[in-house]
Amino acid sequence: MRILLIEDDEVLVSVLLQSLTKQHYVVDVVQDGQMGWEYSQSTNYDLVIMDVGLPKLDGISLCQKLRQKGCTTPILLMTAKDASSDRIRGLDTGADDYLIKPLDLEELQARIRALLRRGEIPHTPVLEIERLRLDPSSCQVTYDGKQLELTPKEYSLLELLMRNPSRVYSRGDIIEHLWTFDDPPQEETVKSHIKWLRHKLKAVGAIDWIENVYGVGYRLNPQKVKQERQTDAGNKGDRRDAGDKGEISSTPNSLNLVNSTSVVQQFQQAMGGLWNQYQGLMTQRMDVLAQAAKALSSSNLTPELSLSAQQAAHKLAGVLGMFELDTGTEIAREIEVIFSQKGDLSTIQKQQLLSLIQQLGDLLNLAGEKPTHQSTLPVPASVNTRLLLIEPDLQLGAKLQQLALAAGTLCEQIGTIEGVKDYLKTTSPDLVVLNVDEVGTREDSLTLLAQLATSTPPIPVIVLTAANGLVDRVTIARAGGRGFLVKPVTAMQIWDIASQILQKHKNLAINVLVVDDDPLIIAALRPMLEPWGIRMTGLAKPLGFWEVLEAIAPDLVILDVEMPQINGIELCQAVRTDPKWRGLPILFLTAHREIETVQQVFAVGADDYVLKPVVGEELLTRIIHRLERNR
Repeated sequence: MRILLIEDDEVLVSVLLQSLTKQHYVVDVVQDGQMGWEYSQSTNYDLVIMDVGLPKLDGISLCQKLRQKGCTTPILLMTAKDASSDRIRGLDTGADDYLIKPLDLEELQARIRALLRRGEIPHTPVLEIERLRLDPSSCQVTYDGKQLELTPKEYSLLELLMRNPSRVYSRGDIIEHLWTFDDPPQEETVKSHIKWLRHKLKAVGAIDWIENVYGVGYRLNPQKVKQERQTDAGNKGDRRDAGDKGEISSTPNSLNLVNSTSVVQQFQQAMGGLWNQYQGLMTQRMDVLAQAAKALSSSNLTPELSLSAQQAAHKLAGVLGMFELDTGTEIAREIEVIFSQKGDLSTIQKQQLLSLIQQLGDLLNLAGEKPTHQSTLPVPASVNTRLLLIEPDLQLGAKLQQLALAAGTLCEQIGTIEGVKDYLKTTSPDLVVLNVDEVGTREDSLTLLAQLATSTPPIPVIVLTAANGLVDRVTIARAGGRGFLVKPVTAMQIWDIASQILQKHKNLAINVLVVDDDPLIIAALRPMLEPWGIRMTGLAKPLGFWEVLEAIAPDLVILDVEMPQINGIELCQAVRTDPKWRGLPILFLTAHREIETVQQVFAVGADDYVLKPVVGEELLTRIIHRLERNR
């Protein structure tokens, strides 16, 4: 759990830090109310502890300001012994609790645990899910009576997942909750903690409890918990029956995984095509490095060629990891660092540089020999939306396909629930028309309807049925239906309502403008974002930025830091000086990891940043969180 501590007494801060970190809390410390406000706006905290008498902005005013801005984070005030009026004012302005100085540390811990429990499903002090038990007061974790020996970060990670068992946490979310601003880890560190926590859970019998949700992050797997419960009860026959019905179970979240599989396959196919399309560009960048290596060997390396090689390595470092060539990214980064050093290179550095360039060339040659995924479903270039008709009437389907294709929509028809299950493994339609009477049992059809409505992103469904009673309409609406048509029905009637829903769905899409002079980055981001309902406009020439900004009015802008003519820092500054766009969310992409670059992007008004090579789930989650916060 992450706590913001706002206190200007250094001695008290030292005591509180020692007490809180012993309980595995992650604590950010600031010394004044104004800085506390800025921290609270940049990160989601589980609890804010603040003194009343703060410099610049006192605790009561800060509490009032937070509540006026819609902040629901629990707030614990610290007041002097004789300041009863401060306690009353603090509670009236939205504080949840208070403590009187001098503090009793055991009471502080108890009040923190009570505040953190508010709003959670489990209201007991101990967190329990099936046979997994976590006691925050003693920091002990057991599974089926067996104690787990966890590191502090593993404990905090498990507590985070157990407090919100249905929520998916991205790596960025986990970093925000479990690390301080002064100690940010690399994303590989998060993966390592996940790996070892899984290993320790598996060792005591909690197998595969932590689940990957593609494109989003990690969560405790509720379906796995359910399966273990069924195993304990001996319901093997029930489990076999559920399995016979296919991958789509009665759990609303199950379709998210089916759609996630579709997104994975679409992304892999897209990246395979991009590798072929841009392999020549990567070869050109590698040629620059080879020229620099040759010049280095003959002691003829010019400053211009050295700079070109540095830029080529920087570009390669930013994209190779997106093609699962993480080793290539690391090698390219090392090459960039050596080329960026001022002065003459030492003999050892020259030898290291030549070796790294050779390794990178060999790696790219091997990668070029790998077969790439090819799409097996050709779609006309004019088609921009996809409609799925689940209906056995082929004549009705043929007429609807003609109407849809004329409007640039691809209409596909499937006549059975089983066929739909296979279809959804690889494809995510923009709209579904479902005959709930004739493609399977009504129960199966309604289950499918509910799963489509709760998928990620949600898929709107028009229902066709002969039942026209009020109860039938309410049942369809409860399951998530977006349209209701009584049979018999014509293709034109279906298309009239379908076209309206598709247009509304299109208008509600998130619009993102990406500005990056590397065409490979722009091409790779599209299959990362568009399957999740995000419409992306790519711009490779920053000089045209303002015209495109005004034309498309995006919900969020993604900028590269380093670009020719005008860089991302300068574009961000220009946006922040215009009253119309001052509040536009801006996210930076950068291959630079040094703190100076991070500080610079935030100083000019950026909202967030993502390191290259871009991880799809991280970028997606940061976009969604930034838009939610902005709204």
